[in-house]
Amino acid sequence: MGLVEGIGAAVGDFFTPQPLWLGRNAGFALFSTGHQAWVVLCLALVLYLASSYWRLARMDNPAATRACRRASLVCAIVPLALLCLHSDLMAAAGAFTIEWWPLHLCNVCELLALLYAVSPNEFAGEALVGLGVPASLLALFFPGWMVAPIWSLPSVCGFLEHALVLASAMFVVVGSDIRPKRDHVLRPLLFLAGYAVLIYPFNQRFGTNFAFVGWPLDYGPLALWAEMYGNPGYLVPYAVAFGLIVWGVMAAWRAFATHTKA
Repeated sequence: MGLVEGIGAAVGDFFTPQPLWLGRNAGFALFSTGHQAWVVLCLALVLYLASSYWRLARMDNPAATRACRRASLVCAIVPLALLCLHSDLMAAAGAFTIEWWPLHLCNVCELLALLYAVSPNEFAGEALVGLGVPASLLALFFPGWMVAPIWSLPSVCGFLEHALVLASAMFVVVGSDIRPKRDHVLRPLLFLAGYAVLIYPFNQRFGTNFAFVGWPLDYGPLALWAEMYGNPGYLVPYAVAFGLIVWGVMAAWRAFATHTKA
């Protein structure tokens, strides 16, 4: 194979959508070197963006306020643009079936990030923080796109989308425009309950696995709970653990907001 053909093949492989990698054994292992590198890169990006937003939010002048608004919009739009790009590639390959619709909880959090960036409000901000922080972190540590090569477009989209959702949630926290009260943990929990009530029967009807409530991933805590309690028994510790994590995130945010109160 010549140089041009080799470059063309590499480019083609990079832009191969996730469903076409299934069964090719070309993916990456959980916590492999490449996975660890992506996690470090993503968390460093989130730390940089959040700290930059923190400094801008405390300048309290019109230019800084506009910069914060632009940062929120960009961090909300880019994940959706990456999602559309990957979905378009799947559609072009004839692989965009119902199981690849953007109905996972993290996709919902992407919409919450856009809603908050366009029209900041307490409910969207609290739902984004309470759900977006744990959902995006869990996705980074236990990615659902491991069938694709570590540096392919599906992986790039997967890691960056979730990193930017996390960054959008952190903007809400460090911006200090919202100061959640103790009972406000019910808001993300009720939003989550409403999502579960809708997505579970949808999964049952169409054989999909959005939010991994149809069947667990083959790795991570869901796989362990499924081995211990079966399916659907694993859904009980799954729901309890996620609810406790949401409570912990909201409690940590409340403590941060109290500590930084002007």
